[in-house]
Order: sequence, then structure tokens, then C-alpha cells
Amino acid sequence: MKKLIILLITMFLVVGCVDYKVEMEIKEDKSVALDMNMDIDMLKFAKLMLADQDTADSFKEQLITESCTEECSSNSDSNCMATCISENDLQVDDLGEDDIKKYVKDYVSSEDFSEDSLFSEEDEKELKDKGYEVTAGLDEDNYVYNVHISRNFDNIDAISTDKEKTVNLEDLFNGDTNDIFFTKTSDGVYKANFIASSSEEDTTSDEGIDLDLDLNSLITFNYVVKLPNQVISSNASEVSSDKKTLTWNLANNSLDKINYEFKLDKDKTTLIDNIDNKTLLAYGLIGGGALVLVVSTLIYVVSNKKNKEVIP
Repeated sequence: MKKLIILLITMFLVVGCVDYKVEMEIKEDKSVALDMNMDIDMLKFAKLMLADQDTADSFKEQLITESCTEECSSNSDSNCMATCISENDLQVDDLGEDDIKKYVKDYVSSEDFSEDSLFSEEDEKELKDKGYEVTAGLDEDNYVYNVHISRNFDNIDAISTDKEKTVNLEDLFNGDTNDIFFTKTSDGVYKANFIASSSEEDTTSDEGIDLDLDLNSLITFNYVVKLPNQVISSNASEVSSDKKTLTWNLANNSLDKINYEFKLDKDKTTLIDNIDNKTLLAYGLIGGGALVLVVSTLIYVVSNKKNKEVIP
């Protein structure tokens, strides 16, 4: 996950480059669905990368070489390549959208991307071994790189403790929480205490560049929880009208803590469970009186019918 954090630092330097969302749905049957989705606008990211002169020069040389190779493939002149390359002077500003798309495709398929960017095969295997579903890939229709991680839990009580616990959102997806996300009190109230801070992460790059940054000032994302019942209390940025869907807009260090409390419905109680003794006695007397009245009426009707049958 450290590689992911370093990538996110770079990505979030471009406003609107990444759409990051964590969603949790807690159902009445106590099951919990956990979902993380991240969409990265790779065209914006490519423009950021190509703003670096060395990167731009290297890509320009690649384009010229590929173009000249194609041009000279059917040319017998041994100096064709050298002449073609020397005559080409492609400026960074001359790069069109097709060139940038090519850069994205080349970068995503490169070893640099697989080793230094999102998920290595080892990272993906580790998550899957812990029960997570992981998909990641480039959508070439809109050049968005999508990462999706999800996991389902059968019972919220299995991921709750009776002790106070604070969980980093990032740890929900790397198993560092030991699968304990909530605190459950003796009266059945569930408490969620999450933090969105990654400021303690060591963000020194492989090249030795110190990336000691407050990631909260760079990373913007949403956390959404869907509850089966109305929330008891929360510090959510937005609450739906039915008070069951809560949204936190985590941005610019203005909010990095997520707190909410909720309860799940207990077993359905019968009507008698909700009636005090006096009311129950009154209902009993009324019911008993009604029963006596019905029985008396039946006896009267039957007796009257028999009397009529006896009279000649």
C-alpha cells in the first residue's frame, strides 16, 4: 500500500485527477459490504508527467524513432534513420491527444508502472488471500485507470469489539485492522471511529526524494455509509433525509475523522411485550366479557330455536 500512497501523492497534485470513494453498507441481517473504488484520469496524469523536461524529451525521442523506423522500413538508404531523426524536431507543445494516449498505454504496460505504481502481483495476491476481490486496469475508451477492492462480511459482530478502537481507512483494505472495524457497547450501540490520515506513512521515493508531505492536504475522497436504520449521531458532511445514508467529504485536512453511532433492530417484540399490566388486565376483562356475551347469545338462539320446534 505504500506504493499506492506514493502514486496518490503524485496524482493528487493535479486537481480532479483522481476520484476516490470508500463505501460501506450495513444491512439489517448484520452483513457488511465494504467497497473501495478509485478512478484515475490518466490523460491528466500523462500531461503532468510530460511537464517534466527529461520525461518529455525521452518520449519525443521514442516517437521520432518509431516514426522514422516505419518510414525507413522500405528504404534501402543506410543513412535513412540518421537523416530522418536529425530532420525531426518534435516539440513537447506539438504533442497531440493521440500522442498522449500512446504515452498512457506505453506507461501502463511498462515495468515502471507495474513495479512502482498501484498493485504488484504480490500485493494483489495478498489481498485476495485475505478474502478481498481486486480488479485493476485501464479503460481505453476514456483512459481512466480503475482500481476496485471489495469484501463482504457475514456478521458485523464478528468485526466488532467491546473496546474502544480507531481504524485508519487505508487499513480497511490491507488487513492491518485484524478485521475489527467497530466498537459495540453493552446496550447494542455500534460505534465507528475512522481516520483518513496517512501522514505517518514513510513517503520517501525509491530515488531518495523526500516526500514528507501531509497527505491530507493532497488527498480528496469520499466515505459513504448506508445504514438500515437512522443514525444515532455522526459528524458526517451530509446526511440523507431518512438519516440512513451518511457522506464524509474528506478534503484539504478540514476533516480527517469519521465518527458515527447506530443500532440494529432487535428481534421483533410481540404486542403483549409492549403493554403494561393494567392495560393487559383491561384487555383481558374486555375480551372475557365479549366472549361471555357471544356464548350467551349462541345459547339463547339455540334454545329459542328448539322451543319453536317443540310447539305443534
